[in-house]
Amino acid sequence: MRFKFLICLFLASLCLFGVSCKSDLKEKGGGHIHSFITLKTDENYHWRECDCGEKREKEEHQYYEFKCSCGLEITPEELTLEKSVDGTYYTVTACEATCEMILIPKQHEQIPIKKIGDGAFKNLTALKKVVTSVGLETIGNEAFFGCENLSTLLLAETVTLIGKSAFENSYSLEKINLPNGLTEIKERAFANCKSIKTVEINKNLTQIGEQAFIGCNKITEFIVDKRNENFESKSGNLYTKDIKGLIYFANGKTRTAFSVPTSVEKIYDYAFYGNENLTTLYFSKNLKEIGYKAIYIANLQTINYTGDRQSFEKIDFDGEWLSSKKTVTVYPSGEAFVI
Repeated sequence: MRFKFLICLFLASLCLFGVSCKSDLKEKGGGHIHSFITLKTDENYHWRECDCGEKREKEEHQYYEFKCSCGLEITPEELTLEKSVDGTYYTVTACEATCEMILIPKQHEQIPIKKIGDGAFKNLTALKKVVTSVGLETIGNEAFFGCENLSTLLLAETVTLIGKSAFENSYSLEKINLPNGLTEIKERAFANCKSIKTVEINKNLTQIGEQAFIGCNKITEFIVDKRNENFESKSGNLYTKDIKGLIYFANGKTRTAFSVPTSVEKIYDYAFYGNENLTTLYFSKNLKEIGYKAIYIANLQTINYTGDRQSFEKIDFDGEWLSSKKTVTVYPSGEAFVI
């Protein structure tokens, strides 16, 4: 009797194990049990699909040496390479004008590819996607300048430098995930990338050049790794780590009023430049400096200041900090004057 009981228990456990294993592949719905077995792909994605046509979330192809984990292979594009003087690495200098996707390989003739040269793909309007391999370190000045249809950018974790105007006027880029190896972004690197909505800043970034994100007026959020020792994000805006400097306001926000944190002592050059929504700003008496064209805001009407007029007039205004004359109201007295 005891023997029969053990056999029954063993069979029951097998049934339970079988159900748990199948549960990863099947999902009930639509009048039948879905079996997500068939692998399907298109130009950009791969996914598992049931015979009924229902599909799970698509995953973007991740290529390594021209082959994705799903098995899809692509034909390598014709890249022009230049060997360094000492022969230790290659620089990519050009591509065919018809290239729609560029995949930078890890090496050529067993020599690493470490750089994308200045202006390598400048004004390549056919280009839509760029994938770089581990080992790439530098993206040169104006490397992708004017690539107006470039929408997907996957940078290797080894990239440390993005050059001046590297992606300027790449109008179709929507999101930037800056790699963990990146330490410096040169001036105007992403200027006028009008579709960018979010910027993710890694832990190692130390320098962001002037006007790096000027004209990116759809950005709603800067996200900063908490381990970064130089920058901080607060309410989606970009600050110095100590919140004493406002570097960039996320101009994609639709709000009409904004209170600069009381800890802020400096508003950096171009911080609000091009904003089209704000009508009212609130400054604290701790503010000491406002940078060049920092508050070029088309519809700004009023500045409210929590200090006296004499203190306001001591703020260091760098050149053209306002787009036109504005009314300042001083609190708590309520005194108003035009600047």
